[in-house]
Amino acid sequence: MLLSSNEVFQILKDVGLTSAKDKQIVLRWKRNGFIKAKIDSRKKGVWFEEKEVKKFIKNRKGASQIEILEMEIEKLSKIINEEKKTNQKLVEEIEFLREKLHENREDNSRHNEDTGQ
Repeated sequence: MLLSSNEVFQILKDVGLTSAKDKQIVLRWKRNGFIKAKIDSRKKGVWFEEKEVKKFIKNRKGASQIEILEMEIEKLSKIINEEKKTNQKLVEEIEFLREKLHENREDNSRHNEDTGQ
């Protein structure tokens, strides 16, 4: 059975997994990979399979605070690693542009010397 994000929010609130005011917590957990959506589209909305919700509840209720923090640390570590890759690409691009700028300055300097400027 498919459940809407509002239904999932209400279930999670009823079992004591959230005290949030609205379904945004469910959508955040989905974005962070803690709960999987069956359907996720602007047109149809976000829908969850009941078994995924039960699995999420079991994992959350059974997980200690340390396990929850470890999952969040792992997720953030992945994001940091992706950012490092992006930053490395930017550093390489900057170095390439600096080399090109240096070459252009040398070419302009030689050209000016050759033309007597």
